[in-house]
Amino acid sequence: CYADEISAKATTAEPKTELLTPSSYEEYLSLENPSSTAVTDEYTAIADGKDIYVYDREENEYYRYTHGENVSKVQFDNWENLYFSDVSGEAMLYTLSISALKADESEKITEQLSPCSAFLLEGDTLYYTMVIEGNTTIYQSPLSDLSARKIPVLSGLQNETRLLCYNDELYYTRQDDLYKVTERGGYFITHFNFLLQSVCVENDLFVCTSADGE
Repeated sequence: CYADEISAKATTAEPKTELLTPSSYEEYLSLENPSSTAVTDEYTAIADGKDIYVYDREENEYYRYTHGENVSKVQFDNWENLYFSDVSGEAMLYTLSISALKADESEKITEQLSPCSAFLLEGDTLYYTMVIEGNTTIYQSPLSDLSARKIPVLSGLQNETRLLCYNDELYYTRQDDLYKVTERGGYFITHFNFLLQSVCVENDLFVCTSADGE
C-alpha cells in the first residue's frame, strides 16, 4: 500500500534570537536578495538577485557575475560545472564558466536549454520542468547531450514546481504539497501550511523554506 511507504510530518522551526557574526572571509559577503546556494569542495556559488558570487576556497577570493535577470537557482554538477536558471520570460538554463569568470572574459555563460522553469542535477542526469500554456511537465535528459530527445517523467501539473532527489527517487512540490514520482504518477507525501519556496533533504528530513522566508 502506498500510504505505508513514507510517513512525513510538517513542522515549522521556532525562530531564535541570537547574534551571528562572520567568522571567516567567506562569511563577510553582503547579500540583498539571496535565492540559492551551491557548494563543492573547491567552490561556493551564491545567487543574489541578478548576481552570482563564486567563492574560490584555495584563493580565498570572491568572483561576481551579473546576469540580465534575477537568478532563481544555482547548482554544480559532479564535475564542478555551474548551472543556473533565471526568472525571465524565456526561463533559460545556463552554464557559467568559472575559468572565464576568474579571467574576466567577455563570454562567461552558455545557453543550455529553454524553456526551463526549474531544474535538478542528479549524477549525469538533468531533470527539469517546462511550462506550456499553464501545464507543467517534468522531463529528464542526459547531461552529456542536452540536445538529445527529452524523456517525459510526469505531465499534467498545474503549478510551479521544485524538484529534489532522495534515495534515488524524484520528488516535486505543488504549491504547499510535497509529492513523489512513482510509476502510477504523483504520490502525495505531506502538506505544509505555507507556500513552498525551496526543499531539500538534511539528515533524512525534508527541510523546506516558505515564500515568506520561514
